[in-house]
Amino acid sequence: MAKRFFITGTDTGVGKTWVTSCLMAALRQRDIMGLAIKPIQTGSDCGMDDASAYGKLSGCADINIPRPLYDFPLPASPHLAAHLAGRKIELEKVLEYIDKLSRQVDVLIIEGAGGLLTPLDAQLTMLDLLTSSEARPVLVTRTCLGTLNHTALTLRELLRAGHSPCAIVANDTALAETEEDTLIKSDNLEHIALISKGAPVIHFPFVVEPSASHALALGNLLADALI
Repeated sequence: MAKRFFITGTDTGVGKTWVTSCLMAALRQRDIMGLAIKPIQTGSDCGMDDASAYGKLSGCADINIPRPLYDFPLPASPHLAAHLAGRKIELEKVLEYIDKLSRQVDVLIIEGAGGLLTPLDAQLTMLDLLTSSEARPVLVTRTCLGTLNHTALTLRELLRAGHSPCAIVANDTALAETEEDTLIKSDNLEHIALISKGAPVIHFPFVVEPSASHALALGNLLADALI
């Protein structure tokens, strides 16, 4: 059975797809049979297609990336996107999908949708999927103002559910434009390391035009901590 890593985040747009693609590139270089999947995708009507992004960003376009099990048009939380599409997300089906793909590779990278407590329906959240998948969490967070509260709360919920993140990726989602921005980012990185509970904190600097070479360099930083 494959090693499983679950790429979760403090919120949406934090860089989970980029981190997933970077790790996939590193696995490829190391001749490790890896595969990235996003079981639940929203926003297909707005051109959001993380499965295609994995191949393009990682430089592994020749790998056949499975389509999401659930793919909803509305760029919204899965519970709302599913409801408006007249469907229900069934956790057991998602787990079957994950188990099937796990048998085909050495490492399976599972990207969540939104943040850790993003709802799948009225009862279940992305945390329930993480727990049931038996994957090791990798937490993706920002480095800008506001990240300390979001990161601390997400770590608290992970630990409350019995999960210790195997790595935290502190991802620059924008360039620091002022000296104050640089100071805040530097202090945020230090503080995230203080509250990480021993998990390695890996800084992903902002990349204006991401390429496969960027993905490989950053992915190796993460892979060194995981593999």
